[in-house]
Amino acid sequence: MNGRRSTHQGEQGIHEWACPRTIVATCQWVADYPDAMSDESLTNAAVEWIRDYYAAAPADGPPSATDLRESLSADFSYVGRNRVDVNFGEMTASDWPAMVTSFWDIGVGRPQFSEPTAIAVRGQRCALVYAWIGYGNDYFTDFIHCIRLDPELQRLQRIVSFDADDRDAAIAELDRLHAEIND
Repeated sequence: MNGRRSTHQGEQGIHEWACPRTIVATCQWVADYPDAMSDESLTNAAVEWIRDYYAAAPADGPPSATDLRESLSADFSYVGRNRVDVNFGEMTASDWPAMVTSFWDIGVGRPQFSEPTAIAVRGQRCALVYAWIGYGNDYFTDFIHCIRLDPELQRLQRIVSFDADDRDAAIAELDRLHAEIND
């Protein structure tokens, strides 16, 4: 198992999920960003939006394709820049629901979603967050999402996904996404 990951393996399988902050602390580069590890809240509208999005994952199965599409702006795009684990490539709003609902097919039941941890913010619309998804059977993936909301702060407009240790590229992308808007 990769050293960035942390789970508790018991006789009945994984029964305790690691705190996202614990996993983040194991990513050596996060130490360069003390605000991400402080008790002070690093937040903006984008961080709150993505935390609510993860928290709303239904317990009884994947969200509907309609609900997923309604959470996205008309010009939504996703770009996977992950080198490790899963890379979903490029997607539009029409592709997004199938990818998200696949999380319920990968593991053994309902996936476990961490609460995204803010690493950096730019204005109200842009944020860099660390998160992980646990699928059971000692498998989970962690990543950094660079996100941008629409101008009304209601829908997700961009996601660029990076490996959890890809600091320089993630920060550069956050700055690029923010520079594209007047926020």
